[in-house]
Amino acid sequence: MIKVLHIFGIMNRGGAETRTMELMRHIDKTRVCFDYMSCGNSKGDYDEEIKSLGGIVYYSNIYSMYFFRNLYNIIKHNKYDVVQSHIHYVSGYIMLIAWLAGCKKRISHFRTASDEKNNASIKNRLLRHLVLVLSTHILAVNESTMESTIGKRWKSNKRCQILLNGVKSRYIPEFDAQGFKRYLGIDGKNVILHVGRIDHEKNHELLLKIFQKYHDDNKDSVLILVGRDNTSEAQNIRKYIEENDLKSDVLIIGLSNDIDKYLNMAEIMVFPSLFEGLPGAILEALSVGLPVLASDIRAHQEIKKYIPDIELIKLDDKLEKWCEMIQKTIQSKNREEIRNEFDNAPFEITCSLKMLYQIYSFNKMGVET
Repeated sequence: MIKVLHIFGIMNRGGAETRTMELMRHIDKTRVCFDYMSCGNSKGDYDEEIKSLGGIVYYSNIYSMYFFRNLYNIIKHNKYDVVQSHIHYVSGYIMLIAWLAGCKKRISHFRTASDEKNNASIKNRLLRHLVLVLSTHILAVNESTMESTIGKRWKSNKRCQILLNGVKSRYIPEFDAQGFKRYLGIDGKNVILHVGRIDHEKNHELLLKIFQKYHDDNKDSVLILVGRDNTSEAQNIRKYIEENDLKSDVLIIGLSNDIDKYLNMAEIMVFPSLFEGLPGAILEALSVGLPVLASDIRAHQEIKKYIPDIELIKLDDKLEKWCEMIQKTIQSKNREEIRNEFDNAPFEITCSLKMLYQIYSFNKMGVET
C-alpha cells in the first residue's frame, strides 16, 4: 500500500481540490491511500466524503508556530511514501519539512499560472528554490503553468512533468433539460452558464457586461452563475446586478451538487477568465458536449489543441464581438461532435490515473515497484 499525503489550504470545492477528489473516487484503494492536510486549520466541503472513502484529514494552521512540528510528526510517524503539495510556491516549505521527515517521494503540484510580479518577490524566489532543490517530482496541469512557475527551460529538468487534469464525463443521456428549466423557473429561456467561484481572475464583471449587451437583443436569455459566492468579489457582482436592473435575468446559484444538471441543461458556457491553470469547469462542459466560448489565453489555447470545437476570443474584443460569437457558437456547434472530441482527448480520468500510478511507483501492469 502506497500512502499519499496531499497538502491543501482547505478541502473546499475549488478546482484543484475537486480534481483530486475525482482521482480519490476512482483510484485503486487496495494499492493507494489518500490522506489530506488542511493548512487552513478548518473543515472543508469535502472532509466528510474523504472520511467516507477511507481517508484522514489533518488540520494545522500553516501560520502557526507549531505547523512545522505538526506536519513533520504526521509524515514521520505515519510513514507516508508520498507527500504531494498543491499550494503553489508554498510547496517549497512543505518539501523542506517532508525531506527532513524522511519522505522519499516529494511532489510539488502546480495548478495555476503565476505572473512576473508574484515570481519576483524575495519570499517566492526562496520558496521556488526549495521546490527546485527538494522536490523529487514537479507537476503542472499544462505547459503554460509549468513555464510561468518553473521557467522556460523546464523541459530540461527531468523531474518536471505535465499531468493534465482528469475529468469524468458529466454527460447525462436523455436528460430532461426543459424539465430542469421549469424547476428553476426559467422555462423557455436560453441559458448562458458560468461555473466557478466569483473571484477576480474569473472576470465576472466582464461576463456581466457581455450578458447585458447580449440580453438587449435576446430577451429570452438568462445568465446562471454556479460556484462559491461568499467572496468579496461576489458583493461587487451583486451590486452591479442590482444597479443595472438584472436581478430577474441573472441567477446566482452558489455552490451546488447539481453541476451535472446545469451543464446538460445550458445552451453555452461563457468563460472570460483573466488567467487559469487548466480549468476543470471547461473540461466538464466539453464532456457533455456543451459549447464553450472562452477568453483567448494560453491555458484555453492548450485545451483547443485537443478539442478544436472550443471557441476562443480575445479579452479586449468589443462586447458586440463577444455577443456575435455567443450567438454563432450556440447555432453552429454540435453537442455530439464536442463529446466525441472530449472522449478522444487526454483529459479523461483514466489518463491521469495511469500517469499517477507510474509516478507513485507502479509499473504499467499496476504492480508496485
